Parts: sequence; structure tokens; C-alpha cells
Amino acid sequence: MTDTTALSLRSYGGRHRAHSHAHHQIILAVEGALDLEVGDSAGRVGAGAGALVAAGERHGYRGVGDNRCLIVDVDAPADRLWRDAATRPFFPVDQGLHHLVRFLAHETAGGVATARHSDLLLATLNGRTGAGRDTRIDRALRFIHANYRRPIAVGDIARAAAISESSLYDRFRTATGRTPQDYVAGLRLDDAQALLAGTDCGIAEIALRTGYADQSALTRALRKRRGITPARYRKDRRRLS
Repeated sequence: MTDTTALSLRSYGGRHRAHSHAHHQIILAVEGALDLEVGDSAGRVGAGAGALVAAGERHGYRGVGDNRCLIVDVDAPADRLWRDAATRPFFPVDQGLHHLVRFLAHETAGGVATARHSDLLLATLNGRTGAGRDTRIDRALRFIHANYRRPIAVGDIARAAAISESSLYDRFRTATGRTPQDYVAGLRLDDAQALLAGTDCGIAEIALRTGYADQSALTRALRKRRGITPARYRKDRRRLS
């Protein structure tokens, strides 16, 4: 391998920080989420999205609740993976890529990650980003990450991406493995669970802050999609901490 890479697992606190470094960096969530600002772009690294930070690019970050991220530091010449990172830092993480991330996190935690593991991840990302990226879906993802805490419809996302709703469905599923509604729902629940675990905010307030009409709507969504109520989730997380 000609590139020098290093895999590590990191957790981030809730205080906003910013820095830059001389190497490229890939950020992928294993658990929880990380709010990230890169240039003029802002979004959340979580179950549905990862991020690329090009060498020298100043970026701000803040952990959301309990979190654990797989970080890949890459000391390499710029190639297509990094060419657009400053303007398009976020990329979708589908179910297959998420499984790979969890496997690599397990190997890294066990101290057995090797250069071959890094090669596998870089090859996978090169196949899904750079020249192969769907710019319309990039627009859709940027809009979703900026607006998911308020009511948004599929039509709003399609207009932001400048495509029809039917084309959005097809292309979004190809890029992320999910429908736009599922993706938005996942972001909202990730956000709500992070606030339940990491703050003392009331459940009704958390519901409103994360795009739900009321506490009952959040309770129904969390129970249906993740099999637990907000109160039970908060109690369980506090018992473990």
C-alpha cells in the first residue's frame, strides 16, 4: 500500500471544538453521532452519513450524546476521493457500508486492524464517492441534514435536489439503501436518542427539537422503529452509565 493510514476509535464530548490537520480524515459513526462543520457545509455523521475532511481544511465538531466513531487518518496525495471533499464532505452510509464500519471498529478495538483493513475501506469508499457520486442526491442529503428538525416532505427534498419525486426515490434508494422518509426518520431518532441519553431535557421538548409534532409522535416512532419507549431508553442508558 502506498498510502499511510491509521485506524482509531474515538469518542467526542459535547463542547464545540475546531481544528485542522495535515492529513486527510474519514469519519464514520459506530454508535451515536457527531455534528460536523466543514467549510460552508454542516451536517451530522451518524448511522446514515459519513464525512471526508481534506488535509488542511479547518473543521468544527461536537459529539452528540454517547458516541463512538471510526477515524481513518490518511497521509496520501489528493485523489478523486478527496477532490470534492471541501465542498461535498458528507456521503451516505448504506446498510452494507455500516456493517463494514462495525467490523472494522471491532478489529480496531481488538488491536488487530492492519493495512489491508484500511485498503478495504478506502477501496469501498472510492467505489461509492468521487466520480461515482450522484450530485442530485448530494443536494438532497445536504437539504435533509440542514432541515430534518422541522417538518419536511418528500416534495421539499425533491425540489432541493432539482429532480422529480419518483426519480428521487429511485436514486436515493440506490445511493443509501433507504427511502428519503426512512433516512429522515433515522436522523430524527438518532438525534432524539442522543438527547435522551445526554441531557435532562423533557421528552416533550426533545420531541419538538427533533422534528416531531409532540411527545406521543416521538414515542410511537421510537417504539415502532427501535422497539423501545423514550422513557425506557433514557432509564436504560442512565443505568449503564
